[in-house]
Formats: sequence, C-alpha cells, structure tokens
Amino acid sequence: NTYLAPLRERRAELLARPKMVMEELYLGTARAQSLAQATLDEVHTKMGLLQAHQSAEEAAIPEPAGVFC
Repeated sequence: NTYLAPLRERRAELLARPKMVMEELYLGTARAQSLAQATLDEVHTKMGLLQAHQSAEEAAIPEPAGVFC
C-alpha cells in the first residue's frame, strides 16, 4: 500500500535510532514539566494559594506553640 509507505519508512528510521528517540522523549518531557509548573505557579498565585516562589514546605501552616499530649 503506497498510502502508508511514508509512515512505514519513518517508523523504520525511528526504530533504527532508539537512543535518539529516547533523548527526544526525555527532552519533550522536561519541556512539558517546565511549562506545566509555570502554569501551576501562575494559577496558585492568582488564586492566592501559594506565592509563586514559595515551595509547599515554606507555605505549610506552622504548628502551634506549646506541648500537646
């Protein structure tokens, strides 16, 4: 089938270079995570949940003073 020939050729090229494919997947994942984190930081800031520069640990509610048993 000539209609699918270009797809088959591209698949064969990618199968011949598994290391390159994994590197591209890794780089794409890193870019997606960076973009997603920036979006979440913006949403959190606009909603007043966290300051964009604070980590979740910094924003945690402190324990009350005193000893409780």
